[in-house]
Amino acid sequence: MGSAEFASAGRVRSIVMALFLVAAIALVVGGRANAAVLHDQVDTTSPESTNSQDFETEFNNFDAMVADDFTVPAGHTWRLESVLFRGTSSSPATTPSSMRVTLFSDNAGSPGAEISTRLASIAPGTYPRPEATLGDQPSLTPGTYWLGTQAVLNAGNFSGPQWFWADSDEGPFGNPAFYKNPGGGFDSACASFQIRSTCEYPDSFHPSHDQSFSLSGTDTPDAVGPSAACVAAKAKLAKTKTALKSAVRKLKKAKGKAKKKRAAKAVKKARAAVKTADASVKANC
Repeated sequence: MGSAEFASAGRVRSIVMALFLVAAIALVVGGRANAAVLHDQVDTTSPESTNSQDFETEFNNFDAMVADDFTVPAGHTWRLESVLFRGTSSSPATTPSSMRVTLFSDNAGSPGAEISTRLASIAPGTYPRPEATLGDQPSLTPGTYWLGTQAVLNAGNFSGPQWFWADSDEGPFGNPAFYKNPGGGFDSACASFQIRSTCEYPDSFHPSHDQSFSLSGTDTPDAVGPSAACVAAKAKLAKTKTALKSAVRKLKKAKGKAKKKRAAKAVKKARAAVKTADASVKANC
């Protein structure tokens, strides 16, 4: 091959490689473009937290799980990729080996049949508010589902680490959270899934309606977009959630009995507005 031919062949290879890189970058960017936060009910000032942990065999009677629901809206299919759990730990420096993440179907407003269970890896530096990477997950069609989790973590003689999933006081979002401690180690009176706020854990009362978490992944909408009523309902829900967050912040900052009373009434009113708006979304979407 002559020098001119060699140079020409080199240019062709360079062009081909450049096109390959462009295509590869487009594929990666395209794959990420549709990844988004699908559901968010994070409470950054969570008032309480509940143990949700898979202990070592010696302490199996303390194994417990909290579960909360979320809804895939009509006209959409979700594939979950990761979950952010807001939580606390008695020993933050000790990271669980993984987070057991379980999806359940809905059974008339409570966790139903198990759909899948994954031992999810924890993104470095995120614990005790772990971002759990789920790996392969089934596609979720429209409907209500339940998300349960446990930190896979040995507690030693109970002077060691325990993890607690933070409650959320900013809802209500859908149905109330549920809790179970099948072995009865915490004397919770909830051997099977029961509404968490009705369980004593271990000797206290957690009145919050929900858990603090967000879901990220891929949303595939149907070819036909949402109706105008659905879009309006979602906008109303977003507005009422913002108003509720503001009311909760004001309540937490309120000083004096009179101001606290007024702020509490505002929170109650804002929660009712969120509930009404959420019902509208479910009806129209």
